[in-house]
This record gives sequence, C-alpha cells and structure tokens, in this order.
Amino acid sequence: MNKFTRISIAFLISFALCWIIYHSLLRTDLVNKNVKVELVLTTDHPSDIDIFIQEDTIYNPEQRLSKSFGVEVTKQKVQFNLPKLINPGKLRIDAGTSRGKWEIHEIKLVGINYSVSFSPDSIYKHFFPVKHIKDYTLKEDAVTFETTGPDPILETDFYLSKYMQQLSKRDFLDGRSFFFSLLLGFFIFYFLNKRLASLQFTQITNEKVLTFLFVLVVFLPFIKSTFFPAAKKKKNKYEESAEAPTFNIENVIGYTKQYSKYFNQSFGFREDLIFLNSYYKYKIFRTSSKPDLVAIGKHKWLYFVNHSNWGDYQNINLFTEEELKRIKYNLEELHTWNKNRGIQFYLTIVPNKSNIYPENLPWFIKMKHKTSRIEQLRDYLKKNSYVHIVDVVPVLLRDKPGTELYYPNDTHWNTQAGFRATQIILDTMRRSFPNLPVPNMEDYKNCKINIGDPDLAKHLGLERILQNFEWMPIQKDTTSDHKIVDSRIYISQYILMPTVTTEVKNDSLPKIVVYRDSFFGLLQPYFSESFRRCVYVWSTDITKEVIDTERPNIVLFEMIEGRIYKLLDDNPEEIKNSMNPQ
Repeated sequence: MNKFTRISIAFLISFALCWIIYHSLLRTDLVNKNVKVELVLTTDHPSDIDIFIQEDTIYNPEQRLSKSFGVEVTKQKVQFNLPKLINPGKLRIDAGTSRGKWEIHEIKLVGINYSVSFSPDSIYKHFFPVKHIKDYTLKEDAVTFETTGPDPILETDFYLSKYMQQLSKRDFLDGRSFFFSLLLGFFIFYFLNKRLASLQFTQITNEKVLTFLFVLVVFLPFIKSTFFPAAKKKKNKYEESAEAPTFNIENVIGYTKQYSKYFNQSFGFREDLIFLNSYYKYKIFRTSSKPDLVAIGKHKWLYFVNHSNWGDYQNINLFTEEELKRIKYNLEELHTWNKNRGIQFYLTIVPNKSNIYPENLPWFIKMKHKTSRIEQLRDYLKKNSYVHIVDVVPVLLRDKPGTELYYPNDTHWNTQAGFRATQIILDTMRRSFPNLPVPNMEDYKNCKINIGDPDLAKHLGLERILQNFEWMPIQKDTTSDHKIVDSRIYISQYILMPTVTTEVKNDSLPKIVVYRDSFFGLLQPYFSESFRRCVYVWSTDITKEVIDTERPNIVLFEMIEGRIYKLLDDNPEEIKNSMNPQ
C-alpha cells in the first residue's frame, strides 16, 4: 500500500465518521431540531393536559401529545414536541378530564431559531373555549377558567401554518456541531494514517473479509434509519408513533429508553423484515407473527384475540341475572326518556364475527356454550321488557351459505351484511313510520371492489397481500338523493370521530340520530337515502343536548357485541334528572 492510497483510505474513513458524528450531534440537545409548544400552568387539582393539532382541518387522535400532573401545580412549565405535519391547522388544548380550576400564564411556540410568545392578553384574544369550560377570564398574569366536563377544549383562531415556516427555519450549518466533529475527524485521520502505515504489509484473509461483512450487515439497519430514512408516512391507528428523542445530559437513562422505543419502530428495513417474517409464518406454518393480537383460523380467516375476546368467542362471558336486570332498567329508562319527547328508540347489536362464522375459529378456541351474549340479552328482554333488540343475527345466519358477510382479513362485516342489516332495521322502523323507504336489492347491482385497510392484516404487516375484496351493492341509478351537510357542534357530547350529517329533500320522511361505531359505516350510504335528516354520532353516550337540538323522530343506538358491556353503564345524569325531577 503506497502513501497516496494510505492517506486516501484514512481520509475517506475519517470523512465518513466525521459526517456521522456531525449528524449524530444534530440529534442531541446541542441543537434544537423540533418546534415545541410550551405552556406555563397552574392547577388546583391532579390532572393531565393534551395538545392536538389539525392536519387539513382534521384533528388526528393518534397524534395526541399528553402530560400528566399527579398533584396540583403552580406555574409549572410543560413542553410538547410538535409532530411534523404537511399542512398544520389550528392548535387545540384539552384541559384533562377532571373538573377544577386552571390558570394559563404563558403559551410559547418555540422554534429552531425563532419563538412566538402569547401573553395572557394574547391568549385571551386568540384561544377560545369550545366546550366544558366556564368563567373564562383575563387576569393580570394569567387567563383563568374552570373545567366542567370530560372534554374541556380551548382552540386557536389561527392556523399554525402561519408561523411554521419561520419556526422551522434552521441555519445551513450548525457551528458547534461542525467544529466538534471536524476536530474529531482530524484526530481519526491522524490515528488511521498511523495505523494503516503499520499494517501495510498485513495480508487480507477470507476471515477478515467475512468479519467486516458481518459487522456491516449488523450496522446496516442503523445506517439506513439514521442517514437514509424512509419517507414519512402517516401512522395507522394500530401503531403508536415515536419521534427521535433529543439527547439531554440531565436525563441519560430516560434518553436510552426513548431511543430504544424510537429505534424499535424505525430501524432500517423494519417494514420489509416484518413483512417477510409474517409472510413466511402465514404461508408456510399457518401461524401468526403476533399471536397475542391475531389468530389464524380455518380457511385462513383472521380473528382478533385477547383474553376478553376469547371469552366472547367461547360464549363464557355471559351476563348474570343482576346484570341483565341492570341493562333492562337502563334501556327502559332511555326508551321512556325518548318516548316522552315523542321519539322512537331502537337498539341493534352487531354480532361478533365468531358468532356468524364459528366454524372458522382457530382449533384452540372451543365454544363452551351455544348461546351468545346477544342471544341471552335478546331472549331476556323479550320475556321481561317492552324494549327489544332489532336482531340481525337470524338473517345473517340464513344468508351466509351463499354470501360472504364478514371480511376474512378484518374484524368488520362487509357491505353485503350492512345492506341486509339496513333492510332489517328499516323494516322494523316501518311499523311506526309507513312512509320509510327500504332499499331493495333489485335496485342495486353487485360490483367487485377492494376495501382498503384490513385491520387484522395490518397487525401482521400483510396488508399488501391480504386485502378485502367483496361484492358491494351499488345503486343502478347512480344519482343519489342525499347530500352531506355541515354538522352542528355539541358542547356536551364526547365524540370519537367527526359527526356526519346528511339530508334528503323530502318532508314526509322522518329524522334520525344514530349513535354508532365503525361497523355502521357500511350501513350509512343506504340509511342516508331513507331519512330527511340523518345525524351520525360516533359515540356510546346519548346526551340531552344532541336530542333536544336535533329533535329527531327516531334514535338508533348501534354497537358491536364486543362492547355490549357498555349497556351496564348508568345513563347520563342529565337524562336521569329529567326523568326524576326534584
């Protein structure tokens, strides 16, 4: 090895290491790389505080930022690293779920080289209470308010995109990191040059080549994730996102835990390795790569599993007599409360996939009883109450031999089941509303489509090959009568997803409020054609405010069998109080 070659090798290696050191230093607290929200707060009670940011006018619950206070605090500074968003919208502050008094002394948007500070006066002008907040007052050193419900919200009147370009602007080169890495680079160059000079007559053997290749393979995921990261994708709801942590010398142990979490979720080739692991386990061994979440049943059907689900699948989580009486009382109270307002109340429960297709369950899950919780509750209410369940189970069992009604790779039923459920529910409602139109299969044609996002396949990382193909009923006359309109905002209603409202120009049709979950999404297109106004509220909490505002003719309460235990919860106090005035 001549002198030029030796120096060239030493230079290239030292330059590469210098570059790695520089970019590693950019991840430490020597360099501020994240835009942050900083709040100075006082509370008189243990609580927590959440931050949400709109992306394209939608608040994504998966990007919630949260801090907890185990005790009351005085002028406590809390800081949140903002997620990287393409089009950030309004900023929302959720002041915990417990009731109490709050003071906000300062809110600051901390950028890389620039900050925006909101004094109490600016907070009062630009942050507005949306719901569950009273006595919103400006004082000399703080904005004060009291939270009155489970979802107190403050929201800005501005969009963060107004400030983000300035907040995110960084210098082309960070001086301290550059000079420190350059100094180390010179030291590495000097050391390598001397070391190579002493090794220039050393023979390169196969063992040394294999050792080098082994070390390279071990470090490839780290190199890939650190210096060639994949393009940012929106996290799905099944995976908690992790941001690269900032090194802080005061919290070395915490940093190692955070970095471990970050690396586990973002190391190089992660998705490809997960896919290969899941694919070969699924294809060759018919086993699940995540047996604590997903089980592979007969005919390759996937089932969501945990200990509570097993009880549902085996029909061993049956209600006690006391629980049945409690549900009966709650439903009758709700039924009577609606009836006093001239509203018809209906309840329907979507059966678990296992109750329609028990024959496809994995071999290790055996049914202990023939009767499911739906059937147990249905039979009890028929015998002991005037409130009945709109039961869709018999029709689904009748039609399943000729039609697939649930997705093999998903927990949900498909549009064929949704169409049949729509017919059953609307047929039941027609007894009280004769003008109610019920969709007829003759007016529809079945089109083969692919419904994306199979949730169980996503758990396994196999959504690329395990997809949901189905025959979807689509109207032969493609002109739709209903249109989506703006939904009202309800202060007291806890809602998991945005409310959807549709209208049809036909005053002879009734109005309906539907309390729903994800299973109702496949009924919604058919339902919307049959009512003058449909309000779809994604929640299991029926509130007086929604009903009194909408004044519907019908209230439909739909839930999945797996959440049937929610019927044991007491009705809201506002409903109880209006039933039993003092």
